[in-house]
Formats: sequence, structure tokens, C-alpha cells
Amino acid sequence: MVVAHPSGPAMNHKPSTPAGARRPLPTARDEVLARIRAANAAAGTRPDAPSRSGTERPPSSENLPGTESWPGTEDPPSTQSWPGAESPHGIESPHGIESPHGIDGAPTAASAGSVSDPMPDRAYRRSGGPPPGDPRLLALLRERLVDYRATVLDCAAGDEPATIRAALAAAGVVVDTGVAAANGVTTDGVTTDGVTTDGVTTDGAGADGAGRVSGRVVVPPGLPAGWCPDGIIDRGFDAAMLDGFAAVVTGCAAVCALTGTIALDGSPDQGRRAITLVPDVHICVVRAEQVVHGVPELFARLGRAPSRPITLISGPSATSDIEFDRVEGVHGPRTLTVILVR
Repeated sequence: MVVAHPSGPAMNHKPSTPAGARRPLPTARDEVLARIRAANAAAGTRPDAPSRSGTERPPSSENLPGTESWPGTEDPPSTQSWPGAESPHGIESPHGIESPHGIDGAPTAASAGSVSDPMPDRAYRRSGGPPPGDPRLLALLRERLVDYRATVLDCAAGDEPATIRAALAAAGVVVDTGVAAANGVTTDGVTTDGVTTDGVTTDGAGADGAGRVSGRVVVPPGLPAGWCPDGIIDRGFDAAMLDGFAAVVTGCAAVCALTGTIALDGSPDQGRRAITLVPDVHICVVRAEQVVHGVPELFARLGRAPSRPITLISGPSATSDIEFDRVEGVHGPRTLTVILVR
């Protein structure tokens, strides 16, 4: 496109430069646009650019449209930014502003072609491992959990209550009504310090000299009856109240053996996310048929209820952000015990 003479009515025209005068230095914007044009020309996105398979060099700035000399100078002050300069897609902008779209905002043929191509079929693996509950999966899950410094206890169906009591004891949690009452936690609405909320106070967990933690255990509303008869059902306790519990006992939604990841989805036997984050000990009961091989199988199971909140647990809470020193219990329970029901 030929630029109108500066004396004409062209928009945003540049003033003429007297003969012999030094031409203005290009601006940073001019340099950026020049690089964009050169890159587009080299990539073959301009209609006048040679094919990438050819041996021709990209056209120089002297051959680009809109680079004719200004009156009184051998070269224009800038070869990139005046009105009429073509955009990378061959559409002229009325104000010299480049856009990947046409003047009316519609995509040009060059820009539309790239978005209309169908997405390739990536053929992700969605199955192929051992079936859920396979002994090989259970062995792999155990290996992953132990590597994450979690504790794994085997359990036969029907022995969940006894195994849960053993897990709490192994984690140093003393579940005793008399000890709990002495620490200000009761289930009858009466506390030793006169402060209570539905029978639960915020100072219900304390450590003795042997490192054991005396306190109550919070359980979700849908935990199977008899699994933890001494547990206190969650009634929407706030964080301060949950901090008074020594442990939490839950079920799970599904488990990925390959990554050692336990998934909770807020079902009645798992409860709110908060109850699995605040107490220092988490006892999680996993049934063998809930253990799948990989991540695709895990999310296929979780996808049955996509609106539920998902919590993924891979071992106890730990971080090594500061000087690579491992610190446990920062963002969640310090101790994770998995009871594997076969």
C-alpha cells in the first residue's frame, strides 16, 4: 500500500523531513514490530513470504508494502509503524495497529485455519492394570504408603473395631472417657472448665510424659456403627474445636496403588474435609475392592459423583521447603495409619 503524501488527509501521517536532516531514530515499538514481521516472514505466514522449503531469503524491509521513501530522505524514518503497514496476517489496519483479526474483528483465513483443526486423538491409557483388589495392587499400595512413612495394618472383614483401637494405641492416642473428662472434654455437656459446645471443648487433647496423647476421636456421621464406639460424631465443629481432638477415623472413596494416593469425596463415611486436616492422627479404613491400579481408574471411580469435593492424600502431611529438612504435620495430620480390609 502506498502511503499518502504527508500533506494529504492520511490518518496519523508523519511530518515530512527537510532534505539533509537527520531522520528520527526508530522507537522501541518500531523495533518490536520489525522483529515480528521478520519472524512472520521467515515462518511463511505472510502472503508474500517464500515457502519454508525454498531456498529464497525472506524479503527485506525495502520490499515490504508501505516502505516507500519519504520526501527529502533516502529512507523512511521507520519501516514498521506508519498507517497502512500490513499485519502479520495480511490485513491492513486503519490505524497502523496490528491484529491477528480483520478490521471487523472476524478471524482472517490464516488465523482461523489454526483453530479449526480438530484435536488429535491422544489415546490416553484408561485401563490395563490388574483388577481392583488384586493382591499385586495391595502389595504395591503397601510399598508406596510405607515409603511415604505411613503405617499399614491388615484387617479381616468384621475386625475393624479391634484394628482401629490398635491403630489408635500404636499412634499414641489414649481414648479414655475419664482421661478425656479430666482434660475438659465430655459427651454429656459438662466440662471441667465450664466451656462447652455440644459437649466438646477446645482443650481436649494433651500429651503426657510418655508422649501419648489423651483425647477424643472425631468421626464422620456415616462411619459404620461399631467401628469407633468412643468417637464423637462431627457436628460441624470449627477449627478450634477440631484442634481439641487427638485423632479422626474415616473411610475412603477410592485408592490409587500406583501413586499410593487415597481419595476422599466427602461421603458420609468420610465427612467434611476439615476433620481430616486438623487432628494430628488420621486412621483411614480402605477396603481391598476400593484399590485400583492407576490415576485413570481412580478418577473414573470418583467421576461417578463429580460434584463432590475431592481430597487426595499421599502419606502424612510433610514438607521439606526449608533447607530440605523434612517437617511433618504442617498442613495436615502428622500420622497416617491405613487399615487395609481384605
